[in-house]
Amino acid sequence: MPLSSKRCRAGFTLVEMTVVILLVILVASMAMPIVGAIIDMNAYGQAHTLMTAELRATRGSAMMSQMFVGLHHQRVDHDVLVTTQTGKTYRPNAHLKDRFMLGKVKPSVEGGFRLDAENEKVELTPEPDWTYSNKIYDKIGQTLVNQHYATNKGAKVVIDLSNAVLHTGGTRRYAVVVRWGNWEEWPSGIDRMDPQARVTVHHAIDPVTDESKTEIDLDQSLTSREWVTLGTFPFDPNTGQVEIECSGKGALTFGSIYLSYQMFIADSGVARSVPQGMAFGELNTETYVFGADPTQEEFTESVFDGGSWGAGNESHNFATFTVMFSPEGKLVRRPFGQSIVFATGSAMFKTMMEKAPLWDPDVANNEGGGEDGASLLTLFSYADFKRAKAGGLGYLKKNAGMLPINIQIGELMRGD
Repeated sequence: MPLSSKRCRAGFTLVEMTVVILLVILVASMAMPIVGAIIDMNAYGQAHTLMTAELRATRGSAMMSQMFVGLHHQRVDHDVLVTTQTGKTYRPNAHLKDRFMLGKVKPSVEGGFRLDAENEKVELTPEPDWTYSNKIYDKIGQTLVNQHYATNKGAKVVIDLSNAVLHTGGTRRYAVVVRWGNWEEWPSGIDRMDPQARVTVHHAIDPVTDESKTEIDLDQSLTSREWVTLGTFPFDPNTGQVEIECSGKGALTFGSIYLSYQMFIADSGVARSVPQGMAFGELNTETYVFGADPTQEEFTESVFDGGSWGAGNESHNFATFTVMFSPEGKLVRRPFGQSIVFATGSAMFKTMMEKAPLWDPDVANNEGGGEDGASLLTLFSYADFKRAKAGGLGYLKKNAGMLPINIQIGELMRGD
């Protein structure tokens, strides 16, 4: 049988291929918004989950350590330059551009001054009542100082703090810390430390109590050879005095007093990156009233902490904040009765061993003045906000979520 002259056609014509490609493009364009929305929802969920977990962990650390512990949020300083030992300069954080980090912060002391018993600003009165003691060692064998003791009722240690504080102008809160030690072999006639010593701190007027003097009962028999914090008090540069008076019921001993301005240090070992271009911001709780008036439940320039968010100001105060917890696990805005100020000597703020700091210390410290803790947050896509440029405020009004923090338990809540 002869073969047919007709041949079977294989493949597609150019017209058919064009139609198929156009259909694929059309379907893809229709699916892109849906896929983008799913990605955005996933990024929002991941960021919310991360913040929730970190807040819980931070609150747990505060309660376990019985200290103020906070969670700090700030954009990575990707422009910082580091010079190597060979003289080469580079930007180690360039790959973290527009990323935000969460880091745990805890109390630290940067600066301060110590006055020992033999300092000229320390007066032991009346002088005949006081006896010199040998050097006392702490619990790990380090020398404390030469200390003195008195047993007569009314004997006093008077510490003059005028012109001794660290700042100039205005008032600032300082922690007042004292230290003393007992003896390996007690002096003849002494069998215990003073259980009812009276401490009087003369300070600037405290806005909380409206008092300029605070009296404290100090039981020296409860501890020894370690620093004991009497409290935090406001001092101005020109005045201040601490008196410690013997009750006559034991030996009042005095070795040193230390004044420190309480600061916080960032722990680089627990830093976490906010995922997929997302960022959190702090809202001004005095301006934003959640749920009270629907017309106020929107972003305006006055709502942003520190002022309006400028499209060209990527290091704005709005996205730099700290959520602080007390030793009882409650949300606090002013730990130790003061704004949160960071010591800049840690790895998160200082170039160390050719490693760049993650955060700009001037931004973290609000140009030196510090900042109160946050209690109302918002979550948004930082990448989309930057793309909005001048329309950034409108973008936040439409897309950012309000996230209050429960004051008692520190849980992150969904505000909308």
